[in-house]
Amino acid sequence: MPPEVPAGPPPPPPLVAGPLPIDFHNGKAIRAALFTASLIFFFSTFPLPLAAALLWRVVILVAGGFLSVVFYRRWTGQTLTIKSGARIGWITGIFAFVLTLLVLTMAMVAISSSGDLITVWSEQMRQSGGNDPGVEQAVEVMKQPASFALLILLVIAILFGVTTILPSLGGILAVKLLKKDG
Repeated sequence: MPPEVPAGPPPPPPLVAGPLPIDFHNGKAIRAALFTASLIFFFSTFPLPLAAALLWRVVILVAGGFLSVVFYRRWTGQTLTIKSGARIGWITGIFAFVLTLLVLTMAMVAISSSGDLITVWSEQMRQSGGNDPGVEQAVEVMKQPASFALLILLVIAILFGVTTILPSLGGILAVKLLKKDG
């Protein structure tokens, strides 16, 4: 009779992979965010009057965050937490911001290569502002290079905030509304 071998500890249970975190290392999340950001960018190019364009931009940014959650859920079958929905919306906003910033930079380069950028902006402000005395004050401030640079940085910061916060809210909204579906 062979000697009895002492029993060791039981084998560990098999590893079950949970849902992947929503970050820049999650390929499907990046794919959903980048696809949705390109849709946001496409739909933001529609020519509209200023007030309608601003409202339209808010709508498509929130809808973009919403759609990124929808696409991610469809492609992975995973339900998301509120934090994950906000995060995938935020990633969508980052991509939308980068696309928008690239196009604005190319437009600035094109305008500045054909003439003085500050003069072009001043003329546009005068045309859109009519006889408003505030427009002339703004034009005078823009003629100072340091003030103009500060204005550009302020616009970029505001653009970043709006373009990342609104899709995050859309992602949260999608998680809340789609939680009832599945």
